[in-house]
Order: sequence, then structure tokens, then C-alpha cells
Amino acid sequence: MAIKWYSPQPKPTAEVKLTNDNVTLTESGLARLRQIDSKFENAQYVRLGWDPDTHSVAITPAEELSTDSFKFGRRGRTQTSRTVNAGRLFASFGIAAPEASLADGKLRTQDGVAVFSLNIGGNAPVKRRRGRRPKSESAG
Repeated sequence: MAIKWYSPQPKPTAEVKLTNDNVTLTESGLARLRQIDSKFENAQYVRLGWDPDTHSVAITPAEELSTDSFKFGRRGRTQTSRTVNAGRLFASFGIAAPEASLADGKLRTQDGVAVFSLNIGGNAPVKRRRGRRPKSESAG
């Protein structure tokens, strides 16, 4: 009988993590971003986009802080991961981040832009807030 030796399989690491309204890019995710676009090396701000057909979030470096950019902040004890508070993006497109999850936690390139997919089923769930109903719902 041939001996089969144990060989641990490398644990797949997520490049992107989603928590509440934050998108966290891990160390391996940052390395992947730099492969996609070298401007991520020193980026302090990013722009985020949404593709409703594929349920994908796009991320690209931004030159400076503006109304359409997000702070690309360092987080964690070792400061090796970066976090983007994407609440404005989720609210703008009606995505309820707590109900959404990452499809696989991996970044890919699409038309020269870094993209990751959300697993939200058919339609994006709408985030409800306390208080008055929006005018579109209360009319009628």
C-alpha cells in the first residue's frame, strides 16, 4: 500500500470583505488592485460604481476628494487593509448592504476597472429607514 502524506491546502483568502456599509480590501486584495491599476499604489480616494445587470461594484482610483469620491482609509492594527465607507453608494442605488453578501470575495478586471460581485438574488433589496415614507410611496 502506498503512503499518502498530508499536505495542507492553502486556505483561499478573500480579497474583498463586506460589513454593514463598509467595503474592506485585504492585503491580497490591495495587491490585486495594484495589478489592475498601478495608481492604487498611492491612492487616497476611490470612485465606486454599480452595474445592476451583473450586481457588481466597480472601484477605480480618484485623483482627489470630490463629491463623487470616497476616502480610501487604512484600517487594522498593521494598517495593511483599506476600507471604503460605501454607504452613499448603497443608498443611492437602493442596495441593502447587510442583506447583500459577496459572491466570492475576489476582484476581477472588467474594462480596465477592478470589479467584485454581490450576491443579492433577483432584485436589490431596498434599505428602509425609520420615519416618513418617501414621497413616491406615500402618494396614491
